Amino acid sequence: MRRYLLIFLALTSGFAWLYPAFSPPGIADLQDAGALIGRILRIACPVLLLTLSLKKIIRAVTKKKVYLMIFASFIFLPLGCIAVFPDINYLIYVVLPLVASGMALMGLLALSEQEISLWLSWVGVVALLFILVGLTKYGFEMPSYYGRPRLHLGFVHPTQTASALLSVIIFFAINLNRQVVIIKNMLIFFMLTFFILMMYFADSRNTMVTSLFFLSGYIAFRYIRRPILRKASVILVMLMVIVVHLFIIAIDLQSGIGFLADKMSSGRLAIILELVQNLKGNSWYSFLLGPSAFVVKKLDDAVFLGFAAIDSVYISLLVNYGI
Repeated sequence: MRRYLLIFLALTSGFAWLYPAFSPPGIADLQDAGALIGRILRIACPVLLLTLSLKKIIRAVTKKKVYLMIFASFIFLPLGCIAVFPDINYLIYVVLPLVASGMALMGLLALSEQEISLWLSWVGVVALLFILVGLTKYGFEMPSYYGRPRLHLGFVHPTQTASALLSVIIFFAINLNRQVVIIKNMLIFFMLTFFILMMYFADSRNTMVTSLFFLSGYIAFRYIRRPILRKASVILVMLMVIVVHLFIIAIDLQSGIGFLADKMSSGRLAIILELVQNLKGNSWYSFLLGPSAFVVKKLDDAVFLGFAAIDSVYISLLVNYGI
């Protein structure tokens, strides 16, 4: 029964994340289609994983650091922010999606190795079906709705296209690598090459950066045995984030290398600069405990977008695919 429930949740989660599909980006009918229900489902479905391992998770929170870290970062601290900033929009658009994501992450973490393979496989089946239908209907059509030509396969956003492709890559890596057979290894090589090329044409830098972080983290914790070097790899990632912020503060984003870097980030560096500049005008209280005017402004924008409008694409990938 547990196995079948896990398969059902994986199928539902994969469908909720990728739907709506089968229309080119920018079609008027899709601007609001499923915006509210889709966002709720894509976060709520993985949360149901808690029902499979609730007792194990409750025990683990007090005994295992990784569970405690997720609980503190995604559940305890966000709920504590409500006490500091008791705003209903903040609760709906920011806090609840984070809390739900934390619950889903702990549910995924509690799965066994065989169960996580099962989860990824069936989410991959959904993604593969979406991709095959998209290829059949649209081929390699690459509209420029999001600023530059990108393969869409019928998905609304490049992140959906790229994450579906990533899920299929993982699906084949899990299910075609059971035996060391030359023909099967060649098949895996050609399939992975094909989907990596598809990822290139989909051109979702969010997914690329996320995948590189996942891969580097896997390599560090799979092959580096000394604890001090493992910790150093984590500190290096944190320092990279600080260096990026210092780079943004120090350089002109309107010209030269700063302009090119901002363009490559699809304008995200300018958004971070806006945040940094906004923090300068805050009091010590709002700087430490919030909310900043930047957050309040984003909440005003989120009112028109619905639940989880300020959801992180990185969290969504983790929650929906368990990568």
